[in-house]
Amino acid sequence: MIYPLWLAIYMSPIVFITIPISLLLIFLILLIGFKIIKEKNIKEKLKKCYIKVWLVYIFTNILSSIILLSVYYFINHLINYPLNNLQLIILIVFINILAGLITYFINNIYIKNTFISLLIALLTLPYLLFWGFSANEKVLDDYHNIYIGDNTKVSKIINLLKIDKESISLKTTNEPYELTINLNKEIPSHIIYKKLEQDSSILFNLITNLSIINYNYKEKKFVFSFNQLNKIFSSNLRNISINDINNRYTNMSNKNIYLGHINEYDIFDESITCESKEEEIKEVNNIKYYITCSSLNSIYLYNQEKKYLLKDKINELSIESLLMTNLNIYTKSA
Repeated sequence: MIYPLWLAIYMSPIVFITIPISLLLIFLILLIGFKIIKEKNIKEKLKKCYIKVWLVYIFTNILSSIILLSVYYFINHLINYPLNNLQLIILIVFINILAGLITYFINNIYIKNTFISLLIALLTLPYLLFWGFSANEKVLDDYHNIYIGDNTKVSKIINLLKIDKESISLKTTNEPYELTINLNKEIPSHIIYKKLEQDSSILFNLITNLSIINYNYKEKKFVFSFNQLNKIFSSNLRNISINDINNRYTNMSNKNIYLGHINEYDIFDESITCESKEEEIKEVNNIKYYITCSSLNSIYLYNQEKKYLLKDKINELSIESLLMTNLNIYTKSA
């Protein structure tokens, strides 16, 4: 998310632009308001309340930014519960209502006019907090149809996706062309998998000839192929919008752990804790495959509105496709 305007108030040289604009905005609102109510002594009224109203405007917008960024950081980073777009919109609506109430009641003390106080509150709400939902997507759209060999643009996309990387490398000598991203810090795999799949889908959408993406952190490795993710989007991954890609992941339930996509199903683990016991999931060619951390009684397959236990559909799924998910699978000889 990007919320630069309100943070820019603190920062030079942008501060020299935002302050005059905000001063002009408050002046015009007060002037129009006084003219509407046919105030006879507009000049005297402006002298008494202009700077005070402007200070209230600055205060409420800075307060709104602090509340939003604090709540967003706490929820996303400290308790690892990524907010989806609907939840973020509700949060910003609440912050706008709070800012409007503060603006109205404080200004009414100075102006002593309900209409003008309400007018100021409605016209100075921090509406641009909503801007962050589309800004990043619009910037990313500028990078459509680039090639894996363009290291500068590939790096720019990764930065826009806010992937916390230590380094990247490109394999462009022969096909399949690969992108390898070495992550800067360890994140629990059940939290990061959905984010990496989403980011990989966007990278495949933008980079025309990219086939494989590898993510590394110490002993952990995640691999996504274009063919694998293209199936999720009905073989149309490079023709859909970034907004369509993001909607798939933001509309997912945050209460369950997303483990990947297999055939036409999304896989979710609905267990509360990581199970320490091992369970046999499948046997192929005298090799037994087991899962840990997840219980077969809590792993579900979703297809639109339908929901199935994984163990009830296990015979329909190949071990190769299961190994491509984020299930913790290992083998033992039978």
